[in-house]
Amino acid sequence: MSLILEAVSQVVRHLPFMPPAVLKYWTDSKNLPRLKRALAQALCLLDAFPVWKTIKLGTGITTGAGFRDALIRGGTELGESILPYILNHPMFEVAKQPAELDLVALTLKDLGLDCNADYLEISLRAKEVGFVRVPREGGPQLRLQYLDQPEGENLIVAMEPLPMDNGGYSAIFELGNHGRLYLRGVVATRRAHTITFKDQAKSRWVFACPRKQ
Repeated sequence: MSLILEAVSQVVRHLPFMPPAVLKYWTDSKNLPRLKRALAQALCLLDAFPVWKTIKLGTGITTGAGFRDALIRGGTELGESILPYILNHPMFEVAKQPAELDLVALTLKDLGLDCNADYLEISLRAKEVGFVRVPREGGPQLRLQYLDQPEGENLIVAMEPLPMDNGGYSAIFELGNHGRLYLRGVVATRRAHTITFKDQAKSRWVFACPRKQ
């Protein structure tokens, strides 16, 4: 809390002069969402989190089955329960043209959240900072391109979740190194992920970082 108060104090001390009409405009409750967006842009929140890794999309693999085969050839351990469902899902999209994607890897603490946060809360908080979800192709592409992942590291790829057939749950990718590189599918619907992940507090969440124009 003291850090928040110090930051607010610094912002207030360095505010430019604002006429009463401007102050009234920004304190009107209907303008608070615009104030939030203006502050996020002015404070350059994205600058506090440097790009962690840049990956390539649209590399020539065109289907989930193609990714599965490439991962197997590379020696990746594949999850057997949810992962096949994601890769075979008709909504699993792959970029048609080559592109680069900048990524950040954040802990829940980085986002000001604790391990009780659900997937929606995590995604919304990241969006407030300026990050977006990773394209669905991003999970297996990151696995194929991140071959020097440290042992013991666990990453959860924040993507648009794919709906599953059982009870309204949805799924996203998780990748790590437990002595062997792996890629899994995990449940990511309302607090279910806190059961899925063994050490949620130490996991990092991977989001996409839009490039500045």
